[in-house]
Amino acid sequence: MTIFRDDTERWAEFSCVRVVGSFKELVETPFAEGVNAMCWPRELRGDFAEVVTKVVELAGDEEIVSLDAEALMSLELSATGRDARAVLMADLARLSEQSLEPNLDCIPAYSSDGEEGVFSTDVYGWHADAAPVIADTYLCSYT
Repeated sequence: MTIFRDDTERWAEFSCVRVVGSFKELVETPFAEGVNAMCWPRELRGDFAEVVTKVVELAGDEEIVSLDAEALMSLELSATGRDARAVLMADLARLSEQSLEPNLDCIPAYSSDGEEGVFSTDVYGWHADAAPVIADTYLCSYT
């Protein structure tokens, strides 16, 4: 599976997005000169959908399921599911090695605000943040 497989050039078109080529570059590149997002496109091996399916089986009706290494390792997965789990585990380790406190959350379901109108106001429909101070937050998508 490829993240942003054909979008690297598209992301590079935005002056606020810097495309990086490695995890080292991701964590060492400062946000400066109008850059407020980094994109690290990479080829990911494994069946991430299988991991999500197994998490959903365990989650029941929970909207957000936080997974730690123990929970990930407890999932019974096929060979390609284990490949995906290895990527997740490696990312957790990389972030931990940087003295960060990674959280891995699976969002199998969510409830909408249910209000009709011109714009949806639930946070899953759109999201805008402002950060008055520099903060390190890594949002990774495995879809």
